[in-house]
Amino acid sequence: MRSKSAAIAKKQENQFKKIAIFSFVMLFSIFLLFVFFTTAKAQTTLETRAMNEVSKLLKDAHEVGGNQSQLTSIVKRHFAVGTWSHALLGKEKKNFSSSQLQEFNRLFPAYIAKQYFKQFGGSGQSAGETTGASTRRGDVLVTSKIPSNRRTFKVTWRMRVIGGKPRVIDYSTGGISNVVLRRSEFQSKVKKSGAQSLNDFLKAFIAS
Repeated sequence: MRSKSAAIAKKQENQFKKIAIFSFVMLFSIFLLFVFFTTAKAQTTLETRAMNEVSKLLKDAHEVGGNQSQLTSIVKRHFAVGTWSHALLGKEKKNFSSSQLQEFNRLFPAYIAKQYFKQFGGSGQSAGETTGASTRRGDVLVTSKIPSNRRTFKVTWRMRVIGGKPRVIDYSTGGISNVVLRRSEFQSKVKKSGAQSLNDFLKAFIAS
């Protein structure tokens, strides 16, 4: 009798364990689904915000055309200038005096504005449009098309939330990163001729 009772108790214990394991697996699966859909929703929301930001940038830049002052203000609104500065100067930043670094940070938005107008012309019949977005390592890559009189540029903008807002930390055309290209150019100038030579280059480019 005792043996039979023990067998029944053991069977009940095994059934209880199976139910407990099954319940844990189900709850964990539901948790993972919740995390997945919450993350996916957050990414979708961020991608939408990033696309809207790029659309606003393209529209604003198109409207002011070649007005250097207004285009510089647009760059300051939409670009993470401090992030660009850090990425472009890298270890060469140590070669700048405090005043030289302040001058670089003042000149750089105007440099980007001038480069933007020279590169994309601002002469197309429309402001351009965003065509898609995807999340990569926490940043959002927004693809776009910018028409000019001669061709349509395909530009990918790397956006990062800084100060609660998606901002441009890089853009590429033809798969070539602007940050990577300018970093090599800028650091080479600093190594060869010093920090002031880079600032003088920026001033000459802006005035051209």
